[in-house]
Formats: sequence, C-alpha cells, structure tokens
Amino acid sequence: MYNKQFSKRHFTVMLAMVAALVLLAASALATEPGAEVTVIGGTLSGGDIIFSNLTDIELDGTANTATADWSFTNLVDARGTGAGWHTTLTLSQFKEWENGVYVESGHSLETESLYITTPSTITKAEESSSSPLLIGTAPLSAVLDVGTPVKLTSCDVGGGMGSYAISDMTVTLFVPANIYACTYKTDAVVALVSGP
Repeated sequence: MYNKQFSKRHFTVMLAMVAALVLLAASALATEPGAEVTVIGGTLSGGDIIFSNLTDIELDGTANTATADWSFTNLVDARGTGAGWHTTLTLSQFKEWENGVYVESGHSLETESLYITTPSTITKAEESSSSPLLIGTAPLSAVLDVGTPVKLTSCDVGGGMGSYAISDMTVTLFVPANIYACTYKTDAVVALVSGP
C-alpha cells in the first residue's frame, strides 16, 4: 500500500539534500580574493656603436675604398610600454686630422662618401622578447656622412619589447684618385629615441 506521508517526507528530505548540494557547489565556485602582481617598467638602453677605424689606403692613381665593421651593444627595451624606438647615427664630413685636432683650412672628403655595404640584422638576445621581424634596419647603400641623423634601426609601436642583439654593420668609404694623403676623421653622435 502506498504511504503518502512517507513519500512526502522522503521527497522533502531529497529536496533538502539537493538544495544543500546546490549551495555547496555555489560556494565552491564563488570567487575568492587571489594574488596580484605589479610590473614596474624599466628603461630603454643600449644600441651604442663600437666604432673601428677604416682600413688604410695606399694611393695608386685610381679610386679606392676603405672598409670597417662597426659592432653594436645589445639594445634593451624594458619600459613595458610598447611605445617603439629607433636609433640614429649622425656623422660629420670627414676632415683632415692631425695631432688630436682638426687642421684649420685642412683637406676634406666629399660628403656622402661613406655608405653601408652590409646592413645589420637583429635577433633576440632573450627568447621571450617581441619578434625581431618588427624591427627594421638601415638598407644597403644608405649614406651615412651627411651631417644629419640617419635611422639605423626602427621599431613600430607594439614591438621591440625585450632584449636584442644587433650584428655588425660593414661600412665602405669611397676615396677618389685626386685625394690628398693625410688622416681624415669624422665625429659621430648615436642616439636611442623613444617612438618609431
């Protein structure tokens, strides 16, 4: 015989158990305060050029060239802003240099005599850095001794975050046949600037 009272009681107990399980599950899924971390930005640094002198030239009545490999220090963007960056090189005209000073009214080379013959490449110095494919370098044959800044590297907004190694850049100086025999020197300014 069917006992309605037992069934009702049984149903009430079952309903209470289900409600308790729902409350237990809800409390297990409740968001609790977790841990947080603050990342503090660092600085933008490096990319300096380590200059070496160009090869000596012995005049032979024809035009000649002198070459040099210039290396770079690692470039680090630890700012955490994604603002991008670029480096520039400003070289003055090659002028006659003797005993540690420029010779007043001395000889000089034509401007636009020094150009890039092997551009740099950029690779990650730290594996988790942004892709180096977003960083451009000065092209082959870019002229350097123009007295105004020439971009050697350039990184768009959102890239260039981390540490990068820059390979050597080969430069070549054109020396005409009618050049005066002496030492010539140029002054350099290297700048690392925020923004593309």
